[in-house]
Amino acid sequence: MASVIDTVYANLDATTVNVSGTVPTVYTLAELKEWTDIADLPCRLLLPVNERNQASAFELNNFGHTQAEVTWRITDLLLWKNVNTETGLKDVAAELLEYSKEYLEMLLTFVPAAGSPAWFSNATSTIDIFEWPEDSGQYFWGVEVVLTLTEHI
Repeated sequence: MASVIDTVYANLDATTVNVSGTVPTVYTLAELKEWTDIADLPCRLLLPVNERNQASAFELNNFGHTQAEVTWRITDLLLWKNVNTETGLKDVAAELLEYSKEYLEMLLTFVPAAGSPAWFSNATSTIDIFEWPEDSGQYFWGVEVVLTLTEHI
């Protein structure tokens, strides 16, 4: 059985997370821009690594057997507002917390790839200031969700 990781990315791309009537635009790997303008905000970036390029793309267990278990890490990085446009966390905290809650609600009903032996075995959410792209000097308030997908292939 082949990996369903491409299907999972496509299904995440099709999801919406609504925060007080605002739905961030989703950018996949093929759509990523070299620079994020204020006009692009809010947006979600679907990445194979975290904002600091620290996550491995996959881990393979039981290699050499008839079935293998693969663990993928997918980062869904929300860039909400440029840090320079707000005075501090108090200006965005409620919206970022609402986004985290709405993302959780989306995950509870999300099917990674229908009919496949794939599931999210872990998810973490971090509200923080993120530099994007790396070493750009551009900082955004946002939420980093790291999803751990496990599948049998």
